[in-house]
Amino acid sequence: MPSTKPIGVFDSGLGGINVLAALKRILPNENYIFYGDTAHNPYGNKPVEIVKELTLNGVRFLLSEEAKAIVIACNTATSAVIEDLRKTLMVPVFGIEPAIKPAVTSLKDGKILLMATPLTIAEKKLQKLLEQLPNRESVVPLACPGLAEEIEANNGEDIKRILGELISRVDTDKITSVVLGCTHYPLVIDKISDALEKEVRFYDGSDGLARHVRRVLTEQNILNKYLDNDTAAERVRFIFTSESAAKEERAREILSSTKKKKSHGVNV
Repeated sequence: MPSTKPIGVFDSGLGGINVLAALKRILPNENYIFYGDTAHNPYGNKPVEIVKELTLNGVRFLLSEEAKAIVIACNTATSAVIEDLRKTLMVPVFGIEPAIKPAVTSLKDGKILLMATPLTIAEKKLQKLLEQLPNRESVVPLACPGLAEEIEANNGEDIKRILGELISRVDTDKITSVVLGCTHYPLVIDKISDALEKEVRFYDGSDGLARHVRRVLTEQNILNKYLDNDTAAERVRFIFTSESAAKEERAREILSSTKKKKSHGVNV
């Protein structure tokens, strides 16, 4: 497959823009198609079979556009369908996961708050990962129903209210780190910090995932090494399943305003 073919990035909405931003930083020569299933967002409160079906629909579209690799930039979709995709697709498939392992490795004291959608928290994939940790008791899972939906809608006051309700269930005195287990959550790091009322270290798997993509594409000799005169914006094509124009405008705003933050990657 020609190296100039695009990388297909799938998400349930706008949260995956954080993953796209990491990919563009680490793989600046690549072309991208970003598919956001905004018509069916959020995924985190849906049955697993529905999430599988919706994700497969998006992936089929990306493959029809000759994507040379697929990146699932949605934690919920990764939990639900990543193994099925790897068994059936001929192109490399990557999935975002909560950066729990690097958070645990770096932990010196206190506990780690794992924020994720209800489906991600409930899935066997996450439970298996937690069981393998040497200090499982240091991780405090927190299902966050409704949070991704309000972030997608950019409802500032509702985001603040939901975060307040969620954080009130946690003994924050012991929390020193937060794993952002949904790609929507990095969009509201400041609000999460305000709700916690303390300084914590945040962990997001986007950069680690992007480095893993670069490594595999290099190994398979499909890394795009060629520069051209396209601007960064022109190297990305956006597809949204609802409110396409408005969502693309916001997506480009998020992408242009995303600055490189220190993050701790996880390879999936």
